[in-house]
Amino acid sequence: MSTIKAIDPTRPTHYQGFGIGKGNPADLDSEMYTSVQDVEKNANDPALTKPFYLCEYAHAMFNSMGSVDIYNDLFDKYPQLLGGAIWEWQDQGIYNDRDPNHHITAFGGGFGEYPNDQYFIHKGVVFSDRSLKPHYPELKHAYQWISIRAKDLEHKVFTIKNRYQFTNLNAFPGKWELTEDGTVISTGDLAALSIDPGKEEDITIPYTIQPKPGAAYFLRISFDLSADQIWAKKGYEIAEQQFELPQGLPAPLEPANPGGLTLTDAKNEVKIKGPDFFIEFDKEKGTFSKIEKDGQNILRDAGGPMLHLWRAPHRKDDMWADENWEKKGLKTIQWVTDEVKSRQVSPKIVEIKVSLTGTGKQNFTVHHNVVYTINSNGLINVDNDVKFTDPTLILARIGVRLLLNKDLSQFDYLGRGPMENYADRKSGFDVGHYYNTVNKELTPYEKPMECGNHEDVRWANLVTQKGVGIKIKKVDSLLQVAALPYSDEEMENVEYKIDLPKSKGTVLCISHKTLGVGSWGCGPKPLEPYLVYAKPTNFSYQIQLFGNN
Repeated sequence: MSTIKAIDPTRPTHYQGFGIGKGNPADLDSEMYTSVQDVEKNANDPALTKPFYLCEYAHAMFNSMGSVDIYNDLFDKYPQLLGGAIWEWQDQGIYNDRDPNHHITAFGGGFGEYPNDQYFIHKGVVFSDRSLKPHYPELKHAYQWISIRAKDLEHKVFTIKNRYQFTNLNAFPGKWELTEDGTVISTGDLAALSIDPGKEEDITIPYTIQPKPGAAYFLRISFDLSADQIWAKKGYEIAEQQFELPQGLPAPLEPANPGGLTLTDAKNEVKIKGPDFFIEFDKEKGTFSKIEKDGQNILRDAGGPMLHLWRAPHRKDDMWADENWEKKGLKTIQWVTDEVKSRQVSPKIVEIKVSLTGTGKQNFTVHHNVVYTINSNGLINVDNDVKFTDPTLILARIGVRLLLNKDLSQFDYLGRGPMENYADRKSGFDVGHYYNTVNKELTPYEKPMECGNHEDVRWANLVTQKGVGIKIKKVDSLLQVAALPYSDEEMENVEYKIDLPKSKGTVLCISHKTLGVGSWGCGPKPLEPYLVYAKPTNFSYQIQLFGNN
């Protein structure tokens, strides 16, 4: 260290290998992948007198990089925290076109070379071609230099804080927009703000709402560049924040269909005939075998819904949890239907109660009790009660999966998007009404894995080109929804996306809880609030059939 100082005494020195505290001769204390709890502990340790720097604190391999917003909140809270670095900016895959019919962006071993680090070059905030990964908007939001907080939503008061060190906020014009179920209904410009670095100011946004029953309202405040910069053009958005507004009213009850329901309870199945739909329930499998609307069955064979607890693991971030998914047999649970009871509640309502037991490995067992309440409008209300034998086991999700007809290829939803997002990687994604095809919901990670999750979903539609489809709706709590062209089983063991099989249909996952992504490839697992334990759980959702009739 003395040699370095002799060469250039003007620059601060850093070397993570020295550690922290009295034994560190460098000017900075430094660690990598320190937990959130220990970062805050270091910030409050009077024995640590040097700036504390995380030379790496989040790992962006494939589907990962969770909780960067929490780390950055700590960087802002404690001046003694110098900040941190993501590992790293860009995936470093290399195009391999040796076989012109098998183009890949190769990771380790992709050219047949050995030894190699396999996946460890695909770990960027952007893809190898610099197109954006879902990590990008999350990191951009965490790093924005303007904080926007709700101070008093009832009186429309918000606090704007300038986190720049040298720039007054009068350099950035602000604006707001109000949405109703994801559709912009009003906008406005903010009065010019002159806020010095490190200062904050309260503003009032003059929006008005005439709330509609069942609608969700969000206010978005943002700031843009007022002039071209070498790195972006005038109008580029540099900061934003979205707020849910409390003006929502309960959704109205739908008027009853004039037709009724006919229930037929046979030895092997339950059949329900509605005015324009037909449902068949398989007593042996404990789920639906047909859900027909306008004469079209929206389900594939054994289409579900069935409880789904694992995911095609995020490499390498999920491998700590995947070990137990394998050991406990989550991927090959054998389901037995214990009991099926059906009854005609009224001329327009039928109820099916089902009890199932799922057996995995090492004495792991799941008990799933579900009640399907079907009305003549084609609405299926689903109430789930789930219990497990090992409450310490961490799951990928608690939810259900449906295997749908491939014609249900159009997807739209009111939730966080447009890119995939997860419990610990969602602060950079606004709630909106987003449209996509199911094929494009597959995030193009070169190694296929579970992806495409959307948090805080109020409803989601899957529709055919002819307009037949289903709407998934929340009941009490918000849902997580993913619609992909492949199942976890199809994606797990495929090394390159080009080798995925031809899609058999749409795979719909409806989750009550979903495991965060974390940074375990090099860093920490998902933080405690984003873990999903196999504890007793109740959750509900609705399936609404719709078509042209």
